[in-house]
Amino acid sequence: MAFRFLIVGCGSIGERHLRVFQQATRWEIAACDPRSDRLEHLQQTYGVQEVYPDLAGADLRSFQAVAVCTPTHTHLPIATQAVEAGCHVFLEKPVSTSLAGLDTLLKLVAERGVVLQVGYVMRSHPGLRLVHEWVLKGEVGEIVAARVKVGYYVPDYRPDYRDTYWVKAETGGGCILDASHQLDYIQWLLGAPEQVSCLAAHLGTWDVEKGVEDAAVLLLRFPSGALVDLHFNHLQRNYTNELELIGREGTILWSYQDNEAAIYRASQREWERHDFELERDDLYREQAYSFAAAVAGQDAPRVTGRDGERALRLALAALQSARTNAVVRLQQEA
Repeated sequence: MAFRFLIVGCGSIGERHLRVFQQATRWEIAACDPRSDRLEHLQQTYGVQEVYPDLAGADLRSFQAVAVCTPTHTHLPIATQAVEAGCHVFLEKPVSTSLAGLDTLLKLVAERGVVLQVGYVMRSHPGLRLVHEWVLKGEVGEIVAARVKVGYYVPDYRPDYRDTYWVKAETGGGCILDASHQLDYIQWLLGAPEQVSCLAAHLGTWDVEKGVEDAAVLLLRFPSGALVDLHFNHLQRNYTNELELIGREGTILWSYQDNEAAIYRASQREWERHDFELERDDLYREQAYSFAAAVAGQDAPRVTGRDGERALRLALAALQSARTNAVVRLQQEA
């Protein structure tokens, strides 16, 4: 019997997942989206045979897994419905726009014994995975500071942004939730911070609601005393996505746009550089392989639901700090 996989939400990210899962697995893939033009495109381009204009028309019990690729504020109800039907779930990031209902979903996942993997695809980048390995091995000693910068101009990156979640804060718009990739991977590398302060602003002239921040600067303090500053913006015309980790015995750099990871060891007084030949879909294929392995019981989910919760908590704390102009302390994990 074929393994049946339903992709819910077939905009740009849903279509990408459909494409890479077709390439990475032999799963039988169906699609659900309210827009008939999208469904027709998927049928003609990828040969999708089974399509649904409404989730109510799909019998979730007939599927083994569901990908939730809808606007952020709709994630949790769909994911919960899928888990209740016994499905494994691939959940796009961020997991939600609020924590309401998230703990219920995560407890249900544990009770049903299904896989929930969150779509923080940067963890599938070989350069960042190498950085993670260097940090775990203590290659540059204790990390005492770090810098993260992500910036791009949304109207260039997504000309259809007016039809997406980007235009309203309540649907997940704004550079802080959009940059939750970085809020996930900095905690993957360094653990959970104990406090965050944030300044945010709406400075652009492109067409979004005034409450949607398009520039933000975050400062994190970790229990070790390490400081991390993160700069996010939707204003700059050249795409930038990079990380610098400063250790007591050296420095680590990673650049997404240049596909490079580098390490400077003070003991050797020289840089070691690694270049990677890959396209964007390569990361998503690797992510698809990892989800398929988790579903098959061959590996643990690469990014768990609790990881997704941790990134969301940090994003919401940053938004609270920006709103109240105050430092926000984060609850430490047991």
